[in-house]
Amino acid sequence: MENSSERYYTHEQKKYLLSILHKPSREVIDLFKRKYNIELTPCRVKDYRKYYKIKCEKNIGQFKKGIIPANTKKMYSEHISTDGYIWIKIGNNKHIQKQRWVWEQHNGKMPKDHCVIFLNKNTLDVDIDNLACVPIGIKNVAMNLGLLTNDREITKVGLILAELVYKRHKIAEENNIKYRRGCVL
Repeated sequence: MENSSERYYTHEQKKYLLSILHKPSREVIDLFKRKYNIELTPCRVKDYRKYYKIKCEKNIGQFKKGIIPANTKKMYSEHISTDGYIWIKIGNNKHIQKQRWVWEQHNGKMPKDHCVIFLNKNTLDVDIDNLACVPIGIKNVAMNLGLLTNDREITKVGLILAELVYKRHKIAEENNIKYRRGCVL
């Protein structure tokens, strides 16, 4: 079998290639290999399309086996994202993280610049007792200081400490006070 980068194409091969470039890359590679026993690479196919300004047909509506399109899922269906969070469908093409949805069901709309955190750091434990709504600034301080733990009670204390550090920083910032190693100068 010949490699496509090691040879020039005949007029007939170029003509055939141009006639099939509108098809998906995998199909172009297979067709060309069957007809001429020459292996094309996806990059080569892409380069030819770009050079000859040929657009590929879109495979609209085709999904990999086992993938269910989001718009066909039932209301309140759930899925786990690649980063480990549960998402829930709450409307037509509208999804929300489940921890936020659970928190809002119990407490009303979440305030602006706040987020819901897991007190035991388990992103699959969406029990209301494991959720806390905190300002993003306080969450960032708690994360930077390592105050979020696997223990709910210790994390609650850590959030109180993070709030104190955050407020101290804001007061110092307002009064133009500088810190060095945690001490006021």
